[in-house]
Amino acid sequence: MALPRLSHKWTTLGVVATSVFTATLDASAIAVALPNLAVEFGASFDTLQWVVLGYLLVITGMLLPIGRAADALGRRRIFLGGLAVFVVGSLLAGLSVGIWMLIGFRVFQALGGAATQAIGAALVIDAFPGHERGRAMGLVLAAVSAGLVAGPIAGGLLTATIGWRWIFFINVPVGIMSLALGWRTLPVSLTSGPRKFDFAGSILLLVGLVLLLFGLNRVQVTGISSPSASAPLCIGIVLMLLFVWWQQRTPTPIVTLEMFRVREFSAATLASFITFLGLSSLVLLLPFFLQRGIGLTAFEGGLVMATIPLLMGIAGPVAGAVADRLGTRPIASAGLGLTVAGLGLMATLPDSTGPIDIVLRLIVVGIGLGLFNSANASSLMGAAAQQHRGQASAVMALARNTGQSVGQALWGTLWVVIATSILGVTTIVDQPLDAAFDAFRMTWTVAAMVAGIALIASEARGRTKPLCGHGNSISPLPHN
Repeated sequence: MALPRLSHKWTTLGVVATSVFTATLDASAIAVALPNLAVEFGASFDTLQWVVLGYLLVITGMLLPIGRAADALGRRRIFLGGLAVFVVGSLLAGLSVGIWMLIGFRVFQALGGAATQAIGAALVIDAFPGHERGRAMGLVLAAVSAGLVAGPIAGGLLTATIGWRWIFFINVPVGIMSLALGWRTLPVSLTSGPRKFDFAGSILLLVGLVLLLFGLNRVQVTGISSPSASAPLCIGIVLMLLFVWWQQRTPTPIVTLEMFRVREFSAATLASFITFLGLSSLVLLLPFFLQRGIGLTAFEGGLVMATIPLLMGIAGPVAGAVADRLGTRPIASAGLGLTVAGLGLMATLPDSTGPIDIVLRLIVVGIGLGLFNSANASSLMGAAAQQHRGQASAVMALARNTGQSVGQALWGTLWVVIATSILGVTTIVDQPLDAAFDAFRMTWTVAAMVAGIALIASEARGRTKPLCGHGNSISPLPHN
């Protein structure tokens, strides 16, 4: 009788990991093709940004509503439906004949991507016993890392050989196989019963998040004083406050706010948000530093940047297994300590630096993030009651995406302010940046300090016990 159980949990992991890998690869691969899209469709840079930004906005805004729908209607049903939408959206995106048609189909594709991101972790946590939870989450995060590593490489190869459309077409056969396997093997998951869906809360959350992220995106282009940035920011903040107020009063909330009363859950969520806020300083600035600062080609720069997701993929599964034995807090906090150290080391790069110096520093960041992500995800999901795990999985993805989105505006703005006030460099896009190393170093110094706050949040979760020997525990309470 043990063999079917092993088959069930590993096939569940396989379906989720494949779906996450495909969505991650697609999101990172399309960025490489943007110059080709500009030529083929005659699109401006501002318009091209929406190929990526539209996808990100929809996923971020839909995570919590989809997570709540999954808890009410069944995680298997919503996950497979989202996967089907992603496959259809990929096919339509590949067939696009205009830039706005592509953007529209990317938005449709994002609805499916939001479902897989919001629910995948919950399906894996349900499938594995408690003492294997960390290892399982480490393997899922390894799939994310593999997608981040393979995306730019695959995107460049496909675009240069058979065309950018195959970045989307390749999702179709992989998605169909995942759908077929998931339909046969994913179990019917626990639901919270027939409830009315909170459409008012969904609209407040979606519109509020979209306006917030759009406003933050405009800050780095027009400045905070511009109405195109300040107006959506202010309206978005008001709508998000209304969302929290409404969630406390409606009988069918999108997110059960009581989950945040569990210290382990709230601390893990905050640590995740702040960590990815700090990490986004590398995601945004490092490509410009490598190409315009030290003169690497785009391909060479991509290989250097692959260091972080590669090390995350290697360290993640190991960290998850160790966290199962030692507890999640020491592993998550140790990982954040390395992340802070790596960002601090980036702030010490000399003017005459080369790729080897940078790779050695990024190795520290990559190992640290691999340790943190696996242990923190296991802690966050384990702190949620089983009937709330769809929401918890969505909250985890929302914290990650929001941290990255806010960071894109924060670090871009900070770099521009430092470079302008100290060095007289006015743009990060079209000027050589070898004379602006101080701006990079100062920005990464602040990012290291921000990541240090995440370390404090991680420690605030309290002492966590190892899960080995505890069976398939689903207790929502922290072990303090």
